[in-house]
Amino acid sequence: FRYIPADTRTPYVMSWHFSVQRQLPGKFVWDVAYVGNRSLKMLVLADYNQAVPNPPLPAAAIPLNARRPIQTFGNIQIAYNRDDGSYHGLQTKLERRFAGGFSVLNSFTFSKAIDLAPGQLEDVSVGTLVANQNTRINYLNPGSEKALSTIDVPFLDSLSAIWELPVGRNRLFASHMPGPLNLALGGWRLSVINSMYSGNPITFIYSPASDYTVSSNSKDYRPNLVGNPFLPADQRTWMQYWNPAGLVIPPSRTQPFGNAGRNIARSPGVYNMDISLQKELALPVRDTTRLQFRAEAFNIQNRTNFQNANSVVGNAAFGQTQSTYPARQMQFAVKLYF
Repeated sequence: FRYIPADTRTPYVMSWHFSVQRQLPGKFVWDVAYVGNRSLKMLVLADYNQAVPNPPLPAAAIPLNARRPIQTFGNIQIAYNRDDGSYHGLQTKLERRFAGGFSVLNSFTFSKAIDLAPGQLEDVSVGTLVANQNTRINYLNPGSEKALSTIDVPFLDSLSAIWELPVGRNRLFASHMPGPLNLALGGWRLSVINSMYSGNPITFIYSPASDYTVSSNSKDYRPNLVGNPFLPADQRTWMQYWNPAGLVIPPSRTQPFGNAGRNIARSPGVYNMDISLQKELALPVRDTTRLQFRAEAFNIQNRTNFQNANSVVGNAAFGQTQSTYPARQMQFAVKLYF
């Protein structure tokens, strides 16, 4: 069953920003901005008919529906105005617009985003780019869900540049280069995009036994922190990224939701550089007819960017990293404009 309260309000977002821009020598412009927003009354999902936990052992386990407030119903999915979020970011930009055959743009962001749960379309599962994110919250203790947002990327730097190589006809060097030589060496344009950003937030979870469950929906159950779940950087391997001694499944079914917070872990950062080399040739057919050749390489350094390590406590693969972002890819293209 699904339930939307009659007094549901329209969610709203308040946004603000402040920026300063400065002209620098060499045709550069530097921009520094603070950007913030506050989202209120956002819709979030939960089990309105969430059961209370089972009594402690040695008492017999009580069936799930018998522990629900409305025992004649099972899961009742409620969408209600409980999620609030915030974003605060320092955003800087250094730009040189295209002139003299060269342009560059570098953008850097230092930010923090907080909420109670991701949006429904952000809901992903173990093994995907953002691990163990669930749109359902603990209806009996929604405040325990407040944490870093699924989309939180504290550090992000992106640099893009275009450089018309100054070699060939009508260029700075070898401007009278012979035709066949200019065809091979002259008139090239180089483009570069370099990206560096923090990894994705990760939530530690466990798969509960039937007597631990309080809902039949896909709500996550988090473990207990009993130590530091993060290994020192020099001890991490891609087969053992977390410290298994730092997390345990809650020992009592009376407390199925452990004390580990949501999104307390993070996958490794990502570093990637893409380049493109292109050249256009005017064809003696019409003034607008030209042939473009383009060579592109993605992840030109062939850097291994690992995705999330398994974060399901009690799973045989816990702490193992079993997937990566794509390796180097190259492609070549010829395009005719007419």
